[in-house]
Amino acid sequence: MIEMQPEQETAHVVITNVSNMFAPQSLSLDNDPKIQRIRKILSITIGILFAFFIVGMISAIFGHGIGNGIKETSHGAQVGQSLILVFFYTFGLFVTYRYSATGLRVFAWLDIISVSMLITGILSVLFLDFSPSTTKKLAYDRDRKDFINDQSSSIYIVIPGAIAVGALDIVIIKYAFQLAKLIDIKKSLAIRQAHRILYSIT
Repeated sequence: MIEMQPEQETAHVVITNVSNMFAPQSLSLDNDPKIQRIRKILSITIGILFAFFIVGMISAIFGHGIGNGIKETSHGAQVGQSLILVFFYTFGLFVTYRYSATGLRVFAWLDIISVSMLITGILSVLFLDFSPSTTKKLAYDRDRKDFINDQSSSIYIVIPGAIAVGALDIVIIKYAFQLAKLIDIKKSLAIRQAHRILYSIT
């Protein structure tokens, strides 16, 4: 019985270190100033867009469209788009809070697709609005002058907002990849340190 005690103590130490292997990882992530700074910037930026699209969804549900034709055709699309984006940025806040490197990368790649679609949409609207054929057609259509003016003015209001959203999304993409990379580095260092402890004990 006396000879077995050192082995039992060693086994106890090994089991204790294995069970607590992931605790230092969380503590090191919480105490790393660079990770916390990037995480804070990312959370604030995502939170701004989350709040923006919450307001947009409420406005789409209870607000009034520009012109009767636009109201009928775009009301459901605006609500659906805002709802999807609210869920999207909720996912971003969740993976940021959970220090999920994989989740952050998935979120960043999805945001790249979203920004690409946004840029394509802005360029399409600008091209259609300023193309010679469109200008000629709108100038000829005098019966719908008021509706055309309202639609054109709404485009000049929406486009700066879309550009601002795109700029914030670019910031989010940049910091999401940075945070994911730092989290992976910290976790790999913590695992190596835990392995060294186990090997030194055994």
